[in-house]
Amino acid sequence: MKTYSNVLDAIDKLTEKINLALLVFIMCLMFVTVILRYIFNYSLSWSEEVARYGFIWMIFLSSGTGVRKTRDMHVAFDIILNLIPKGANPKVTMTINFFILVFSLIFIPASTKLCLQVRNQVSSALPISMSWIYASAIIGGVLMFLYSLENILTILSGKAPERSGVVA
Repeated sequence: MKTYSNVLDAIDKLTEKINLALLVFIMCLMFVTVILRYIFNYSLSWSEEVARYGFIWMIFLSSGTGVRKTRDMHVAFDIILNLIPKGANPKVTMTINFFILVFSLIFIPASTKLCLQVRNQVSSALPISMSWIYASAIIGGVLMFLYSLENILTILSGKAPERSGVVA
């Protein structure tokens, strides 16, 4: 379990760095685009599409991190857990993570099928296959699966659940 968590720690740090780099890149690109458009009366034909695709990748990479760090990243409703006995909190958290696990097991093959269906479709402003964009959903689904499995294994090992509320 410790090795599994260490591997996931490394993956989590990598995805956070990628997300930070994407965010900075998108902000700089949009700043340059606005300056070019309104000051120099020149538009980049590809900038909005690059920003959109970068944002899509950020969303799916963050979906896995959101499953792992629910206390830090999601609004939680403690009302539900406050109504049930304290001993049931791990069971509720386990149930939530089980549903996330099942969702990801459905989501990954569906995303893969979609990614394969669009492999010959080319982006309108960039000469890349749309599969590169849709691959973000596959990776996000895999990350959600891995992190929800880690949460379940942590609860089964008797450790305290990472969060105290139900994900909104």
